[in-house]
Amino acid sequence: MQPPVLDRGWLIQISGFNYVIVPLVAGRHGPLSARKTARRSTSGYARVPRFDQTFASLHADWCANLAVPLVAMTKILLTTTSFQDTPGEHHKLLADTGWEIIRARGPLNEADTLALVGDIDGYICGDDLITRKVLEKAVPKLKVISKYGIGVDKIDVKSCTEFGLPLLFTPGVNHTTVAEHTFLLLLALEKNLLFHTDSTRANGWKRKTGHELLEKTIGIVGLGRIGKEVAVRARAFGMNVI
Repeated sequence: MQPPVLDRGWLIQISGFNYVIVPLVAGRHGPLSARKTARRSTSGYARVPRFDQTFASLHADWCANLAVPLVAMTKILLTTTSFQDTPGEHHKLLADTGWEIIRARGPLNEADTLALVGDIDGYICGDDLITRKVLEKAVPKLKVISKYGIGVDKIDVKSCTEFGLPLLFTPGVNHTTVAEHTFLLLLALEKNLLFHTDSTRANGWKRKTGHELLEKTIGIVGLGRIGKEVAVRARAFGMNVI
């Protein structure tokens, strides 16, 4: 069995050391020679005397079944626009990993998603359509999918389970925004905001009386993270919450 031929040489692990054998051009022992450096896998760095040999000699010196490929850089596909467009510490946290970040603007359809998977290790998605066909191409290279949000209705969860692919989501990432948006819509309806906006844009000044929220009753079905935040805001407006 021949050792794997890599762009930057071979990585051979022996007795707690990682030996990186890097081919050099035009060494003093012929047109192809090599240099060896070593790093302890347990702690610190070890100095190893430099030596030059022909590449053929190196091949003969080391047992082929001890050769393992060099570790490639981790590739992460990032498609959620909310993650990309929102300022915050999360950008630095991702950059500090040193991973290669492949960016796209979601939500992606099946064809666009298929074109990007196959050589990625992790996937931070938004509302992309991740079907079984996408997952079949993505594994086994893909190790995890992380949804930047709550709903996973556009992801084939059953196939993720079948393939043993972890599917994560981010509880708490948007419950405040959704609760605030709920009151944005509620106020727009009760105050006839769109009616007045359209009138003003048409150079008019039509009036349509709205309603106050004070002492009105609001019913919330489900008091999860979002429901609780809606209730907090409803009480701040003096509403009765049921």
